Amino acid sequence: MRKLLVANWKMSSGLSVLEKLADEIVGISLRKNVRSVICPSFPYLHAINQVIEGSSVFLGAQDCSMHNAPSHTGDVSAAMLRESGCKYVILGHSERKRSYNETSGHIASKLRMVLDEGLHPIVCVGESMEDRKEGKTLSVIMEQISEAAIQGVRKMTVAYEPVWSIGTGVIPTVDDVEEVVKHIEHLVGGDVSVLYGGSVNAHNCHELMKCNRIGGFLVGKASLNFESFKEIYASLALAM
Repeated sequence: MRKLLVANWKMSSGLSVLEKLADEIVGISLRKNVRSVICPSFPYLHAINQVIEGSSVFLGAQDCSMHNAPSHTGDVSAAMLRESGCKYVILGHSERKRSYNETSGHIASKLRMVLDEGLHPIVCVGESMEDRKEGKTLSVIMEQISEAAIQGVRKMTVAYEPVWSIGTGVIPTVDDVEEVVKHIEHLVGGDVSVLYGGSVNAHNCHELMKCNRIGGFLVGKASLNFESFKEIYASLALAM
């Protein structure tokens, strides 16, 4: 199965810088066994899509609305994302859950919108440090998957992002990741691919890829540095 490298650029500003980075990513994304997906902020989707158009790099969005009616000020619908050139959409990132109180029910509603538009969802799940210390990791993830209604959904991706790892530089052991990925595969079924996300960088990506079940990475900060992106990309290419 092809590996996936998803760059979550979050609210990074400086369009000219991001256009240059996108162009550099296009230049290295030639391996047929690794697919690169770039997820800029909504206002930059059109500009970045122009940079990557015709290449092997895909455009993704960081979120979408759970509504499709026009009377939702400030929202961006899945249909708008499709028309902007997006092929992928990240749903349920931990920062959305923390800052905007998004629930698994909200994610389930967004998932329906994304699927109806023929887009590929990347649904995030993960436990807190408290959950892990209490031995609740697997049960918490099972609950998140059940409430987000993603069991049996075909052609989707799940990103395992332990909340306690994001931005801390601390990552789970390979055995811990292996256990969770296997658990997600069992719960979701189908041909689901499971990414790992959480402080992935150029230094730990090769260690993480010792977990053969990982389908790729969801990368935040490190994806904004071309040399880091290139090293992470290489780790996926070498794992095949």
